[in-house]
Amino acid sequence: MAKETKKKKKKEKVVSYIGTGRRKDSVARIRLVPGTGKVSINGKELEAFFNSNRFLIKMATSPLSYTENEQKYDTVVTVSGGGAAG
Repeated sequence: MAKETKKKKKKEKVVSYIGTGRRKDSVARIRLVPGTGKVSINGKELEAFFNSNRFLIKMATSPLSYTENEQKYDTVVTVSGGGAAG
């Protein structure tokens, strides 16, 4: 009689990167998670947050574009304080 053994499935670890930036009363928290390249800032899509301003969108996505990781990670950003004008 053969023993039945249960094979345990190993959980794959999802590698995510977290960063925080501060200046005066402003705080920005950024989380990179493996995905398809979607960017959200305070729950809004990138284009909606920056009102389709091409320059600001390019500035926000340039680090991932430069390192050729733009389509590999989803970016979740939470920003508080400071306002649009600084």
